Order: sequence, then structure tokens, then C-alpha cells
Amino acid sequence: MTQARLAPNVPNSPARAVKWTQPCLLISNRMSTGRDELLTLQVACRACHVCVDHGIIPEANPTFEGRWGAPFFLVGQAPGPVERESRRPFSGRAGKELDRWMLRAGFESPEEFRRLTYIAAMMRCFPGRNQAGNGDLKPPPAAIANCAHWLDAELHILRPKVMILVGQLAIARFLGPGRLEDRVGDAFGERPVMVPLPHPSGQSRWLNDQANRDRLASALALLSQLRLRLAPSPISRSNSSGGKAQPHRAKRAMSNR
Repeated sequence: MTQARLAPNVPNSPARAVKWTQPCLLISNRMSTGRDELLTLQVACRACHVCVDHGIIPEANPTFEGRWGAPFFLVGQAPGPVERESRRPFSGRAGKELDRWMLRAGFESPEEFRRLTYIAAMMRCFPGRNQAGNGDLKPPPAAIANCAHWLDAELHILRPKVMILVGQLAIARFLGPGRLEDRVGDAFGERPVMVPLPHPSGQSRWLNDQANRDRLASALALLSQLRLRLAPSPISRSNSSGGKAQPHRAKRAMSNR
């Protein structure tokens, strides 16, 4: 059992009483609701600077966003330079493309998508730019390992109905190694249902192929059916920015399930 590293300037934070294990959060008996548990987790995550202490990144800027009760949970790769400043996931160019995809998937607006979706990443902080300066560094394995317990704890608390896995890193984390062509366009699992997507980055060439664009369209159609089926009840408006499922191939015709 390891103690969470908390910034010393977080006065009277309930997170001081929290200890972490892999993969779940242990809370005191006083915190009896999932909402309190989530808020405590978020306070601790925002204060995390383990990767800075280990010399992996020069500064900590944990980035995530979501509310208690969100039925969708999106897992991405890592924040980019825009998110480093905004501290809001998918707020750069890739986020604009993701917004367009979610409109195609049946969400009424980008705002509705974010209201119904908890957005996190394999690495919580910006990993930095590559040496050429024309792209972001891939999250290093050590950083992903350091961040894993945050993701595991969020999933344990929220128990989402649908997971949207964006990019190869997130897909492999939950479904194991495999080609995008064999994943995008299908759904996996039952609770949660996992829907893989390619990364919306403009640097990706995967969608240059018409067959892959068709796969993306099929994946967004699956999300649309799930969005209609869930018809979620009102979500808590509390401020909250910021176990692993076994893969099982679901039927493509989800309306028949």
C-alpha cells in the first residue's frame, strides 16, 4: 500500500486522509457517497507531481474533466500543449475534430457530450514536444504506470456504462494489442461497452483510407445507438474538472441486444 503524494499547500484537504492501492481507492467511513469519493480523488490527482519528482517531465499539469454520474467515459493518450494551458481535455485541434465526431454520434452539442462524458487519459500531464518540434512525445511507460491508479480508481468509482477508447494506447490498455482495422467499428464487452476510435489528431494518416473512414462511421453509429439507449437522467452539476474489463466482442447490431 502506498501513500498518495499530496502538495503541502492543500489546506484541510480530505485527500490527506486517503490512501491508495492498485487499483482502487480506500476511503474513510465518513465518505459514504460515490460523489464524495470522486471529488476526493480529483483533489489528489490535481496535486500529483510524481512524474516531476522522478524527472520524467519538468512540470505537473494533471488534466481531466468530468462529473459524478457520467454514463460515458473517454480514455485518451495524454494532454497536448493547448491542454497544458487550458487544463481542459481535448481543447485543441484534435478536440475540435472529436467534437465533430460526437455530433455525428448523436450528441446534441459538444457541451452535451462533455456533460455526459468523463474524460481522462493514460498520462495525465503533457509529455512534451519531440526534438523536431513537429509533434508531441509519446507518453513514456513510466508515466503511464504512475498514472494508472488514477484511471483505475475513476473507473472503480464511476462504473461507466460505455467506454470510448481513443487511440492505440487506450485501446491496447483495455483490449490488448491489435490493429486499429480489427477494432474500430466494433464494440466490446457489456458493462462497460467499449467502443474503440482512432485518435482525432491531424497527424494521423489512418483515416486517409476510405475503408478506415467507413470503420469510423460504423463506430460512431454504435455510439449513437448507445446514446439513444442510455437517455441518461440529469447529471450532477458539481464542479469536477480537472477493474479493468475483459474484452468480449459485442454484436454490431446493438439494437438487437
